[in-house]
Amino acid sequence: MQRESISRTTFAKGLAAGAVVAASLGALTLTEYSTKGGGYDFVPGTYSGTAKGMESDVKVTITVDEKTITDVAVDVSGETQGIGAAIGDEVQQQILDAQSAEIDGVAGATVSSGAVKEALTAAIEKAENGEADPETEAPAVEEAVSEAAAEGQEAVPAGGYTPGTYTASAKGIESDVEVSVTVDESAITDVAVDVSGETAGIGAEIGDEVVDQILSAQSAQIDGVAGATITSEAVKTALADALVQAGAGAGEAAAQAEEAVSESVEETAGEAASAGGYTPGTYTASAKGIES
Repeated sequence: MQRESISRTTFAKGLAAGAVVAASLGALTLTEYSTKGGGYDFVPGTYSGTAKGMESDVKVTITVDEKTITDVAVDVSGETQGIGAAIGDEVQQQILDAQSAEIDGVAGATVSSGAVKEALTAAIEKAENGEADPETEAPAVEEAVSEAAAEGQEAVPAGGYTPGTYTASAKGIESDVEVSVTVDESAITDVAVDVSGETAGIGAEIGDEVVDQILSAQSAQIDGVAGATITSEAVKTALADALVQAGAGAGEAAAQAEEAVSESVEETAGEAASAGGYTPGTYTASAKGIES
């Protein structure tokens, strides 16, 4: 049997060609993996994470389907002008390409880049767990609750307060937020806000600030605290309820305030259900009767 001879040059060329093919197949596999979301199992929706940058809190918001990050927003506006504050577009594209927090970041903006990665990691974890995102879930609920709180507070002063201390609670992001107000005939004289069960470092830290806002505003029409939206809204709702109790002596005005709060919350619940569905669980609410 005759054996064919293969020159070293021909053999080397064959090896090189095989390497190119293998590399191409490897690159294709990585690309396919990336476009499939890097192996993640997401709960579709929009999720945010924050992390401390050089001069500010850096925020990353992602929108996902079951497997893929479909959109990204990176807020580095509070970082150093011309350095960290300028990396938003570049890291956004890196995230969409990588489909993970494994991005290069931007040279010269190491701290801001690191904060982006940390915030993105937090957002991805939320997306995997389907964790409700305070600033993106049912914004109509927040708006309606704010309006209801304002209506409730505006009605009560018409008949003045019944002096005493009144307490109410409302659902926050992780716990029931409790507000106690002490009033004389015409003013809020003292306030206690319990947000200890809320997210550590975020909602759990707003107590002193909202107390000052309440005493200054003398109403439920307060700004709340940026970055702790749901907890702030829970404070407003509980405060409005407590003030309605305090104004029970206002008779018809108080009853109208309670009705306004109830109707607004019912309408909002319908909007939230049709827009984004419900968060599974058991929820409890109460309303003022004639004696209890």
